[in-house]
This record gives sequence, structure tokens and C-alpha cells, in this order.
Amino acid sequence: MAMKNKRPRPHQKAAAQEKTRVKKAVVIIVFLAFLWLLFAPGLGIVSYMKKKSELRRVQNEAIQLEEANVQLQEDIDKLLRDPLYLENLGREKYDLLKPNEKVYDFSRKSKKRKK
Repeated sequence: MAMKNKRPRPHQKAAAQEKTRVKKAVVIIVFLAFLWLLFAPGLGIVSYMKKKSELRRVQNEAIQLEEANVQLQEDIDKLLRDPLYLENLGREKYDLLKPNEKVYDFSRKSKKRKK
């Protein structure tokens, strides 16, 4: 009985090397595509996360501005329709007085006594 050689033939060896090269090339291409998806300027996942964070920040700012606008509109309505509010605001914030009105200050001021 004759034994068959188990050595790979040259064309089989070349085919196996070619398959290995193709697999390596595919792995490298997939890896590069993955990196592109992560870090592509303006298109990658990192850019997406930054834009999503900025969107949340701007939405929160818009909500705060709307709340401030509502408060300011209420203040404007009070100033236009409520004379007592307007009078109190003038007295407290701007120290305004009515004609012939005097201010008495009863606050205690600390004085140093001389010995």
C-alpha cells in the first residue's frame, strides 16, 4: 500500500493564504468602519451625543425663559391694573412719598459711647 502525502499542494497553500488575507482585510475594514461611525465629524455617535446634550440644555433654557416671560407678564399686568401694587413698589423700591408726607426712622443704630 502506498501512503498518500498529506502535504498541502502549492495551489491549496496559496488558496489558504488568500483566505487568510481576505479575512484580515475584512476585519480591518469593519474596524475602520466602526471607528468612522464613532468619530466621524458631524455624523458619528460622539457628535450625536454632544448634539443631544446641547438640545437638552437648550430645551431647559427655553423652559426657563418661558417661565420668566410669564412672571414678567404678570408683573406688567399688576403695574397696569393694580394701583396699590404700584404704590407699594414706589414706596419700597424707590423711596417715594406722597405730597406733605414725612418719613420717621425708628430703627436703632448702634452708637459707640465715649468714656
